[in-house]
Amino acid sequence: MAASLGFAGGCDDDPPPTVETRDLAADELDARCDYLVRCGFVPDDATCREVEREDQALVQALGGSAFGRVDFHPEAAAAWIATLRELSCLATNEVAQELADARAEVFGGTIANGGDCFADDECVAGSVCDRQACPGNQLCCTGSCVSFEILPEQAACPLPQNNTRLFARCDDITWCQPPEVEDGAEPPTEGTCVLRVENGQPCETNEACLDGQRCDSQDSQTCFMLSPHGEPCNPMLVNNPCLEINDACDPGSSTCQIAPGPNSECPQGRCAGWATCQGGNGDGEVATCLAYAGAGESCEMTQCLGDLNCRDGLCELNTTSHICIEGDPPPPPDDGG
Repeated sequence: MAASLGFAGGCDDDPPPTVETRDLAADELDARCDYLVRCGFVPDDATCREVEREDQALVQALGGSAFGRVDFHPEAAAAWIATLRELSCLATNEVAQELADARAEVFGGTIANGGDCFADDECVAGSVCDRQACPGNQLCCTGSCVSFEILPEQAACPLPQNNTRLFARCDDITWCQPPEVEDGAEPPTEGTCVLRVENGQPCETNEACLDGQRCDSQDSQTCFMLSPHGEPCNPMLVNNPCLEINDACDPGSSTCQIAPGPNSECPQGRCAGWATCQGGNGDGEVATCLAYAGAGESCEMTQCLGDLNCRDGLCELNTTSHICIEGDPPPPPDDGG
């Protein structure tokens, strides 16, 4: 793979490291596999190369930079790759936001709100590409750049509706609390941004708790702090009480340990990131971890690993990438006639 991070040492006048457009997609895949292996989503680097593909959104942004739709910043690209390569495995919003912030600096969109777009990177800062009218997220169907809002406390906020994309969210210290509804009423479409609560405070969902905490929704109905690797935890909690992405609360030691891999027991329903817990029907059968299907393997019993797709009963990797420069408008709304 390309190694384009030009880190030079010694002199204060040395230029900052950069990554050029021709190398970025390959470098991103390298760094992503480093992260996925280190944090337990795939068993090893060789498997990662078989199940992960170059990021289509990144490829589109790089193509757009050649046609004036996107400005590319080589120094920010190097900083983003370094962030991904060194990213923590903690299961916190702070870590996810760190990566998102680094990624946001790589490209500068040139298309104003209302203009045609194929990807978020093409839109000016603070906006995203709305392609919801494109059937099946059809490739090279043009969307439109629209503003994305970060909402403060007590602001009205949109609630998810049938997996449609939202164009606003509450800020990091609040969450979108849905209103109370009567039995039989239509699901609400709008909630209110309210402050997340501290450890030991009442909650109904994980989103209500501060970062680094979860909600004990089955028993105490309060927020609890997540436990670092090797530290004590409560194995009876339904929501995983461990802070590391690939940790689970070991029932034998009641400490957070690496989640079990394929063919191991999973009494709390937790497995390594490349496996799923199956079995355990209550009749003495022990639940065990089953590996996700790899490249060329059957996907009849379990889902495919990584970016693999299940086609004709086998998992395969689509390595074809597309860059949309011209496209078709979305179809007109269905009037029901």
